[in-house]
Amino acid sequence: GYLLAGDYIQLGGGSSATLHKVLQNVDSNASGQATIELWPYVRTSPADGATILVSNAQGVFRLTSNQADWSINSASVYGISFAAVEAVA
Repeated sequence: GYLLAGDYIQLGGGSSATLHKVLQNVDSNASGQATIELWPYVRTSPADGATILVSNAQGVFRLTSNQADWSINSASVYGISFAAVEAVA
C-alpha cells in the first residue's frame, strides 16, 4: 500500500520535472523496490536510484492560450479555469 491508484508522483526536478499518475496500487519489496504503472508513459528512463517525489508532486506546464475564464456565484464563491499542456522540451 505504498502508493495507491490515483496518486501522483514526480520524476526529476526543476525545469525537467514530470508529473505522473499511478494507475494501480503499488507495494514495495523489503529493499524498497517496486514496479509502478504510470500515465503518461515515461519518455526518458530515470537513473537507477533516482529520487521519486510522492509528496507535493509537480510538473512543468504551459498555458494553451492567453484566455482564462472566471466566475462568481450568489454565495460569493469564485472560480477560475484555464487550459494547460505539459511543457515538453
